[in-house]
Order: sequence, then structure tokens, then C-alpha cells
Amino acid sequence: MNKDQLILLGLPEDASDEQVTAALQLMKTKADSAETLQLASVTQYVDQAIADRKILAAQREHYIKLGKAAGAEMLADTFKAMPGQQKPTDTLNLNKQSAPGAGEQPKKYTKLSEVPQSELIALRKDQPAEYMRLYKEEYGVDCPPLSE
Repeated sequence: MNKDQLILLGLPEDASDEQVTAALQLMKTKADSAETLQLASVTQYVDQAIADRKILAAQREHYIKLGKAAGAEMLADTFKAMPGQQKPTDTLNLNKQSAPGAGEQPKKYTKLSEVPQSELIALRKDQPAEYMRLYKEEYGVDCPPLSE
């Protein structure tokens, strides 16, 4: 190796072959470690986007590849800009109160304490996942298993 290359590696001009080999091995180890951390971060963002229904599970490998190329932060920003997908039945959510002509939209609550007492039992029975989500928002812990 020439003098300039040794300096770029942070080695003295009179470095031995063993020192050069060790420095190159250390650089490779650090690069591999950084790549592993980047992949773990990208994978976490992709899996969260799938859980949030922003992308389909079948698209997982595509988005992991995209994240490796663009970077984890760019991928995270992309997912933040994407709305979650909804089933048509979620959008329609027709019932007596929200049916066409009823004049009311389904109510959306952010915490359990916002749900009127008259609706709590029906919410717990008919929409247990929503009840558990509101419980967690209210109390900051997961809802205990619901029983009939």
C-alpha cells in the first residue's frame, strides 16, 4: 500500500502487513454491523406499516429492499405520509344510527371515558377490539381479557 492509503486507514507510514490486514478487517466488521442495524431498523418500520395496514404483507420484501436503498428514515417518513387501508365494511359501518337517511355518522372516541354509559356495554360486547383500544388509551395498560 502506498503512503496515502495507509494514512486514510489511520495507520502510520511504516505499518506492517498484519496491521493493514487488521485495520481492513475492523473496517469490514464495522460496516457489516452498521448494515445489520440498518436492516433491523428497516424491517421494524416495514413490519409496523403492515400492522398499521399501510402496506400489504405481500409487499414486505419490496419495502425492505426500498428501505435498504433509500435508508430507514426515508422509509419511515414515507410510511408516516401513507394512510392506513380500510375495508369497505369499516368505511360503511352501517347500523341503525348511521344508515343512509339516519343523519348520523358513527361516533369515534379517543378514550373509554368519552363513551356514554348507555353505549359501554354494547361497545364491549359488539366491538371488543375497539373497547380494548379505548381502555388502553384511557389507562395506559392493555385491557384484561374480556369475558361474557
